[in-house]
Amino acid sequence: MARLAVAELSSDEDIDEAIPPLDEAHNDFWGLPSNPLSIYHTGLAWPLPTGPEASRVPKEARPVRIHAIVAVWYQLGERIYKYFDSRDKVFLLTARHVVSEYDNKPYHKLYHLKERSTVPVQVIHHGDRAIQKTLQDIMDKTDGHQRNVERIVSTLERLGDAFEGEGPKTAARRIILEDNIAKEEASKAALTEFSNHVAGSWFLVRQRILGHVLYAPPISVGTSEGRFTEDWALIELVREKFDWNAFQGNVIHLGKLMSDVNFMAKMYPHAETRAKVKYPVDGLMRLRGFVEHGGLRHPKMLDVNKDECPIVVKNGATTGATLGRATGIESFVREYKKYAISSTFMAVAVYPYSHKDGAFSAGGDSGSVVADANSRIVGMIIGGTGLLETTDVTYVMPSSFLFQRIKKAFPRYRIY
Repeated sequence: MARLAVAELSSDEDIDEAIPPLDEAHNDFWGLPSNPLSIYHTGLAWPLPTGPEASRVPKEARPVRIHAIVAVWYQLGERIYKYFDSRDKVFLLTARHVVSEYDNKPYHKLYHLKERSTVPVQVIHHGDRAIQKTLQDIMDKTDGHQRNVERIVSTLERLGDAFEGEGPKTAARRIILEDNIAKEEASKAALTEFSNHVAGSWFLVRQRILGHVLYAPPISVGTSEGRFTEDWALIELVREKFDWNAFQGNVIHLGKLMSDVNFMAKMYPHAETRAKVKYPVDGLMRLRGFVEHGGLRHPKMLDVNKDECPIVVKNGATTGATLGRATGIESFVREYKKYAISSTFMAVAVYPYSHKDGAFSAGGDSGSVVADANSRIVGMIIGGTGLLETTDVTYVMPSSFLFQRIKKAFPRYRIY
């Protein structure tokens, strides 16, 4: 949604400057029924409330009839929507070392697709093994439903045919069994349809291309004053692959490894806090904002003993949805053996939730977003350490540093 005033826009750079910053975007139309975002406005910004008791001022829409903008509206409006059509791009963020073996450039070199000599690196969703596993899982579940059908049919046969004067309990049981058969057959049909869709639309590698790497800075340790590890890459997505009407921005799928009751009890261990939070109906934890530098040192969440307790969650490619306990920012030694890097750097350390819950992450989880109990982005997994395939400690590049580095390369970026 746009808020327009009269202004002379002589170039695309002028239009770019009229895109409101995040605070204005969320406040310009606050108070309208759906609280839409302001994506564009000309003229001076509306004043934002300040002070300890400041609150947003509700807005009301009014029709435009006699206004100075009428004289230039058609030309101006066309330029604006064409501008946004040409810049409507969404990027996926991951760790560079996840894609580094394919970019044909050493880890210490900048990868930027704008360079003519740069070879495009395409990114696929699901490798060959994952596709085969998906099809096998579908087949196994289909076979399971078929066995259920056969078992229910056998029970029905033992009941015999229905007859006049049959007892009410037997008649009710027959109805339940027949209904269960219908449900099992419906599940089989849905799985078969899904299997055909995967085999027909996702089986070939070219069908699984989601985008290409646009930008990946050199992997470095001890970067900037904070001495963090910089390990990230931006992937430009193929818009035609997505249903943008259903796009919800950054979310974490809480998965099926934890029940909703178990998740709520562990993520919000203090009863008073838990009573104020609702488990998302669709299992998608929507992320809002990020943790500022030092924010984990004094978390607002409390455990059962009312102690400050920064509990975090992630959903990784290898270990799925897991919970962990994050520390403040500490100094650790991390070796990127593959790249011959060995140095001390700063990172957020995440430990297992408890000795009974297993590791927070394992190899293959790099690039996963980590969020806290307030649905804020804590950072991105870049590695871990441990003597086994799983990790004792997971290392997370803090979001405050990560987004600062992205903003340096792309000043007008937005986080969904």
